[in-house]
Amino acid sequence: PVGDNSTKFTGTFDGLDHTISNLTIERPSTDYVGLFGFAHGAEIKNLGLEGGSVSGKKNVGGLVGRNATSTITNAYVTGNVRGHAYFVGGLVGYNDGSSEITDAYATGAVEGDEYVGGLVGRNDHSTITDAYATGDVSGSTMIVGGLVGFNNHHSTIADAYATGDVSVGYYSVGGLVGINKFSSTITNAYATGHVSGSVSGGLVGKNDGSTITDAYATGDVSGNTK
Repeated sequence: PVGDNSTKFTGTFDGLDHTISNLTIERPSTDYVGLFGFAHGAEIKNLGLEGGSVSGKKNVGGLVGRNATSTITNAYVTGNVRGHAYFVGGLVGYNDGSSEITDAYATGAVEGDEYVGGLVGRNDHSTITDAYATGDVSGSTMIVGGLVGFNNHHSTIADAYATGDVSVGYYSVGGLVGINKFSSTITNAYATGHVSGSVSGGLVGKNDGSTITDAYATGDVSGNTK
């Protein structure tokens, strides 16, 4: 991966609408895994990752493991992503620090333990707009969403959707978002996948002190619903 916890990627990467095919990373015991392991104050745009697979421990994403105070624009990932702990997403594992993701999508299957999302595992104090995820998402413990696992701390999701099936071994599972918390917002969004798990919802597993407007879900929900 380009950048890690000690030496972060801080520059600008413009893919000029090119693609990278069959990127394969198999590091199940390593944190900050993706094409970019840790981006901080960076800009990543106009790039597609097609096929392949990415595997790591925590902070794992197809494009970026952790995206802090950075922007991602016009980017996508079609390969599968597997994390062996938490903060796992098809595009980004952990998006935080007033980061922005726009015009982006992920279509591969995503697996992890907790804080798992089809696009982003955890979104903190950041914004996701014009984005979608279509792959199936599964977690072994909790907080799993078709698009985002945990949308937290004044974060925004707008003009977004998820269509994959979502399942979790324990609780807080949603077709779009697992948990929407601490004055976060979801606007103009929908989910269509089947959802299964304890404390589950077709759109959001748990909405805590946050706002949802112009949103709906159409998938079946099974388990202890809320």
